Amino acid sequence: MRFKIPSTFQLAGIVWTVEEVPGLEDLGLTHRDSQLIQLQAGATKQTKEIAFFHEIVHAIKYTMGEDDHDEIHTDALGHLLHQVITTMK
Repeated sequence: MRFKIPSTFQLAGIVWTVEEVPGLEDLGLTHRDSQLIQLQAGATKQTKEIAFFHEIVHAIKYTMGEDDHDEIHTDALGHLLHQVITTMK
């Protein structure tokens, strides 16, 4: 399946924005208060996709009221979501 990172998406009726940022030090960042996900513009397509799903997990957890995020768990879920979404037929 061809996957394209969206410019916006919704969680619980709230619109989140996704932007690619040149020179971003991290592969991705989630800004809870402004409903913004930033991705490193210079990363490869696959790396950006995986970072996007990783940040989606953070956004979901924030939406659920969880502020303490285990990065190992978040990373694992992000990788698994990436695999499911990009391999659907």
